[in-house]
Amino acid sequence: MNNPVMRILGTLLVAILSVTSGAVPAQRTETLVLTNVTLIDGNGGAPQPAMTIVIDGERIADVYPTGKKPLPRGATVMNLSGNFVIPGLIDSHYHFMIGIRSKEQEGALRRFAFIGGITAVRDMAGDAIALAELAKTAADRNVQSPRVYYSALMAGPSHLSRDRRVDQISHGLARGEAPWARAITPETDIAKAVSEAKATGATGIKLYTDLAPDIVAKITAEAHRQGLKVWSHAAIYPGRPSDAVRAGVDVISHNNLVISETMANVPKQYAGSYVLLDYSTGIESKPISDLLRLMLEKGTFLDPSMLVTARLEKTAKGEIFQDPKQMAEWSNMFTLRAHIRKIPIVAGTDVQETLATRDFPNIHSEMELLVMKAGLTPLEALTAATRNGAQVLGLADSHGTIARGKIADLVVLTADPSVDIRNTTTITYVIKGGKLHKRDTTKDQKDQGDPAAIKELRDLIRLWDEASVKGDAATLGRLLADEFSFVGGVRKAGYLDSVRSKSPETYVESAVSDNLQVQVYGDTAVVTGVDTVKGKNRKQAYENTYLYIDVWVKRAGRWQCVKAYSSLSR
Repeated sequence: MNNPVMRILGTLLVAILSVTSGAVPAQRTETLVLTNVTLIDGNGGAPQPAMTIVIDGERIADVYPTGKKPLPRGATVMNLSGNFVIPGLIDSHYHFMIGIRSKEQEGALRRFAFIGGITAVRDMAGDAIALAELAKTAADRNVQSPRVYYSALMAGPSHLSRDRRVDQISHGLARGEAPWARAITPETDIAKAVSEAKATGATGIKLYTDLAPDIVAKITAEAHRQGLKVWSHAAIYPGRPSDAVRAGVDVISHNNLVISETMANVPKQYAGSYVLLDYSTGIESKPISDLLRLMLEKGTFLDPSMLVTARLEKTAKGEIFQDPKQMAEWSNMFTLRAHIRKIPIVAGTDVQETLATRDFPNIHSEMELLVMKAGLTPLEALTAATRNGAQVLGLADSHGTIARGKIADLVVLTADPSVDIRNTTTITYVIKGGKLHKRDTTKDQKDQGDPAAIKELRDLIRLWDEASVKGDAATLGRLLADEFSFVGGVRKAGYLDSVRSKSPETYVESAVSDNLQVQVYGDTAVVTGVDTVKGKNRKQAYENTYLYIDVWVKRAGRWQCVKAYSSLSR
């Protein structure tokens, strides 16, 4: 097997077959009963009080009003009076970005997402080899990670040749030749490309950009023929959103790209296109009305990515968009109009989780924005993040709603999300395949694990701050493993040299860590916090505040910081 593509596909096939052939050990059948709950089933209906949910193994065996039937013998019964049960949340636009962080940080991120209520994600293009392995691991109901369903990306060679992210996921293959990051030309054997993409274990094809409308139509038809979903950017230049919808894609993403439907001259390629978008066109214009009519006719889902739009709104004029505030207003209004026209909406974030500054994953903010900016009711926003998410993954028969026979992926809340969507964060339990996982507090995940280890790590952070102020490179060196590095900054040697070279012109006056969160998982720990550093640099006084994530590993009886991720807060 000398062909590198076939060799990599062979590696993927082994990983995928290990899932389908039962690599995850069979679980002993056990029955869990949740009684006296208020049920919100994900279909958009009113909450149902005083209900009982019977879970047998990984599936929901029965749902009925409490007291209507006798409880199963030998079951574990939990009286959850005053609690609300919703389906597990699905983030329909996620990026794990495997390989960018350390394995310890990746594990912490997956747990953060899961214990924050996310039981499944639609990963929108990445390293399929790593994602296949992650999907295999995450299929185990005992693992605190969302279930993973991922895409294989297809785009024009003009885009993939410039996107530096492609090299990070291609495992040495030339840009555009990996089956999960494929450059498509008029000469490409579409059936073969789709077949190889399917062999990676992908659930769908992500159509990105720089693809002519006729090629979009060919890919979509072939992907559907082979049983794959097709997930598309709203604008696949030089095509318009209507070209993707007419081709029959299942979902279009990003409300801020829909404006290209109104352009007299659509950009030829994605690079540099944002500045060309003109949001002065009315939301009631005929091209937009026609697009919505076509989406409704075709059953196309909208993945508006409200959080992305909200973040972009805060950029400076001309930095990305001509007028970011106008862009956000138009995009939100389009989402509102799509909702009024009954276009199905899914909740997807497309924004990296930030454990250091947030208590809950981004999906909760996305649902809140759907309510506040796009006019959805809390129950409709919840449906966007549950049933609709399962539908775009092709999992509606097994996930997304609470009903007999469905996989028991559930979230238990202490407050009613139908009256305030922000109550989706009042999580006490996350249930995955019938396995109960308790969230350590209803507020956040601060200071979890062995109390003695937490104290020891807090003391080490204090020692670190004191050594930084004193210029004590020897103490700092003892705390750091050889692979220590700041992302985008100096490595260990350079860092320690800067500490040693204290002078009256350049020095650290004070370093104080606040809002420390220590999470200990055996011999691994994640410490997040806010570090305020004051000092002088070349006689100029400064005060910087950094958000940081440190990963600590216990080796030979002592904690060592193996990775430190920091970013300037202000």
